[in-house]
Amino acid sequence: MQNTDRDNPRLAALAYAARGWHVFPCHSARAGRCSCGAPACQHPGKHPRTLHGLKDATTDPALITRWWQQWPDANVAVATGAVSGLVALDEDPRHGGDVSLDLLTHEHGPLPETVEALTGLREPMVRPAAPKGHLSAKGAATPPWRA
Repeated sequence: MQNTDRDNPRLAALAYAARGWHVFPCHSARAGRCSCGAPACQHPGKHPRTLHGLKDATTDPALITRWWQQWPDANVAVATGAVSGLVALDEDPRHGGDVSLDLLTHEHGPLPETVEALTGLREPMVRPAAPKGHLSAKGAATPPWRA
């Protein structure tokens, strides 16, 4: 992805869709307040703007363009699992994720070369391609990482 995509969610969503990754818009957050308008929103900027959420995820450029015309500051969400061929692995050190990942890779070998995204907390989230034959219906990868 080029630097211009970083600051333009619509361009980022279109670039992800061009890779075959199904995307959908989520609310955005400014100063800790969610665009949904709920004063006590428990997940600012992290829940879908569309009625069916991840079930609305698409690679259709026309629909993606319409969404981001309607909500230009929407966060981009990528549907993981079989639909996009991705598995999201959130290494959350606050909850022992770094230790768990170390244990898994020690037992099953290193993760394959992959793309990495930064979360809103600037923590890495690894998105390895789904190993062929090792993806459950819910999108969970089952070790070994190497098919």
